Amino acid sequence: MAGLSLGSTGLALGRGLIIQLEGGGGTITAPVLTLDTGPSDNTPEFTIAFDVTVQAGDLVILQWARNMAFTDTVSETPTLLDAGDISAGFINETIGPLANGTWYFRAMIARGGAASDWSNIETEDINAGADASLDFSVATNSMYVPVLRFSIVGLITAGMLAMSGFLGV
Repeated sequence: MAGLSLGSTGLALGRGLIIQLEGGGGTITAPVLTLDTGPSDNTPEFTIAFDVTVQAGDLVILQWARNMAFTDTVSETPTLLDAGDISAGFINETIGPLANGTWYFRAMIARGGAASDWSNIETEDINAGADASLDFSVATNSMYVPVLRFSIVGLITAGMLAMSGFLGV
C-alpha cells in the first residue's frame, strides 16, 4: 500500500494519519508544563502532562532558574514515574519556597540515555510580600521565639558583679 509506513513509534499513512503505538519506541515527546499558582505564592505548583511515549520508570525533571536561558544557578527536582502516573497522564509538583523576583520553569522526561525536548517555559514574577519565615506573630514560627538567658556568676566583692549570658534561638 503506497504511503503506509511502520516505524518504531507508530503507523503512518501518507502525511495526514499517524497512529501512535502505546508505549512504543525511543522517541519521547516533550511534556507540557502548566503553572497552577499565582505570583503571591512563593511555593509554585505545576501540572506536568505527558503522552503515551512515556513509560513507568522514566524521570520527569522540573528545572527553575532566574534567567530564561537557564545558564545561571539552576535548581531541579527529578520525579520517577510509576504506572499510576502513566495512567493519569500527568503529575503535580510543588517547589519552594522561592525568593521574590522573576523565575523561569521548564520540564523534560529522561529515560536512560534518551531525553525529550524541554517543555514550554513558564514564567512567574513572584511577589509573596515580606519574608515571613522569622515573623514571630505567625503561629507556625512560634518555635523560633528568641530566648534570652542570663546566669549571674561571681562574687559580689568590693561592688563588683560578673555576668555572663547568651542570646539563643
